[in-house]
Amino acid sequence: MIRIEQIISEYKSYHPDADVTPLQKAYILSARLLAQPGLVWASSVTEHLEVAQILVQLRLDVESIVAGLLYSTIKDKRTNLETLGLQIGEPTAKIIQALDELPGLMGDRETKEELALAMKSLVDAATKDPRVIFVKLAVRLVRLRHWSSLRGQKTRRFASETLEIFAPLAERLGLNHIKVELEDHCFALLNPKEFAEVQSMLAGKKELHQTLLDQVQGQLKEIIEAQGIKAEIFRRIKHCYSIHLKALKYKIRYEDVHDLLGLRVIVEDKDKAYQVLGLVHERFRLVEGRFKDYITYPKANGYQSLHTMVHNEDGVGFEVQIRTQEMHKIAEMGVAAHWAYKATLPNKNEKSANSLYWLNDLSKSLTIASDPKESLEIFTRELYSDLVYAFTPKGRIIKLPAGSTVLDFAYFVHSDLGNQCTGAKIDGKVFPIQHKLHHGDQVTILTEEHQQPAQAWLGYARTNRALSQIRQGLRKREYKEAQKLGREIFEEQVRRFEIQLEDFVNSVEFKKFLDKRN
Repeated sequence: MIRIEQIISEYKSYHPDADVTPLQKAYILSARLLAQPGLVWASSVTEHLEVAQILVQLRLDVESIVAGLLYSTIKDKRTNLETLGLQIGEPTAKIIQALDELPGLMGDRETKEELALAMKSLVDAATKDPRVIFVKLAVRLVRLRHWSSLRGQKTRRFASETLEIFAPLAERLGLNHIKVELEDHCFALLNPKEFAEVQSMLAGKKELHQTLLDQVQGQLKEIIEAQGIKAEIFRRIKHCYSIHLKALKYKIRYEDVHDLLGLRVIVEDKDKAYQVLGLVHERFRLVEGRFKDYITYPKANGYQSLHTMVHNEDGVGFEVQIRTQEMHKIAEMGVAAHWAYKATLPNKNEKSANSLYWLNDLSKSLTIASDPKESLEIFTRELYSDLVYAFTPKGRIIKLPAGSTVLDFAYFVHSDLGNQCTGAKIDGKVFPIQHKLHHGDQVTILTEEHQQPAQAWLGYARTNRALSQIRQGLRKREYKEAQKLGREIFEEQVRRFEIQLEDFVNSVEFKKFLDKRN
């Protein structure tokens, strides 16, 4: 059982001189408020302590942890915002208020309209204070831990919603360990038979897997130490849901998933990472097409590492990930790593705040979405995208989702450039607007003054920003065309009665008609 002393101790490990009185007061207040009779199931002190523990493991500030200890108290009507603000401070109370104001997102969304509204509210709250989204993820994870043995339609909807929204959201924020646990709990709820089969396979192969990992880890350690490189080596076995997805994708047995086993090497700096990569490829047989350089080309969530798939002398495949300590911290803690160990949330100009710029873009795109279906598409595109890196003629790096086109590049630089785009010159060659970009492309956008967005462009663009701007441009053009057509029809009708348009518009009768319409 988790105790408040454990949470305080862990908080002091990264804030040794911090005043922990707010945590102590919040715990006492939580215990008192949650002891009141209530109807909401998630009301035990233990569950609130679990939420606080997840937040302290992310090295978040004291306000986030206090919010975790008291997250349900306003929603359960055990207290109110004004009283809570006086007891724990207004900034923390506002985090709890933001959580309270979010639509339920409890697995009971019946329509796409409701789901789209809920997602928009979540994104908007996160743009104002990112801590809201961390607390929300922690709450959802704790609820899944306690629901994992339950069944029922509402529980299944809750799990489905988590897989569709919260697991990819955790990954987009770089919180891979939270994403993994969310996915496995949902897998157990939604596909209990398959989940049990994966667990059974892992249990049956446990001894073999440990032997193989011992052997390969020893070989890796030997070749790295021989070069005088300081490194830590960790092992991992792929989690249940990921094994299930790979088996489905390639139509293979669970035990035949090729990257079931893996090793992670942590080194001092980037140069050492590439040096270790060379040693791995010298010692083991590389699997063609399975090397990824996320150091040069980081993922959208900031993740950096070298990934390579190799075989040992017995033909057993395993993945090796190589990264620096700093990269490892970001891989483990995601965007929270940028302000970990700080007493307060960073200001908007700091790198930590810039790492969440995509939330602002997403919020803007959702605001101008024309319907719920479009909102869901925008949300999904943002959460599931990897990156491609291209350059402007002046050398500015433009990071876009993989599969982005010349048109996306143009709209990213400026909306006017996108609206007038006719193509691009890339490394000396001219390409059309639908041409897909590749890592390292240097792009010069070609324009024409009278160019306008066309309906076909919606099939060429990949990014939310470009699609939103194109739709906006099309709607403006349609409005102008409708205005023009309406005026022409109106003028034709006026001419039929041999009346001058100006005289008709200025007539007393027409003005009375307009007054009634208004």
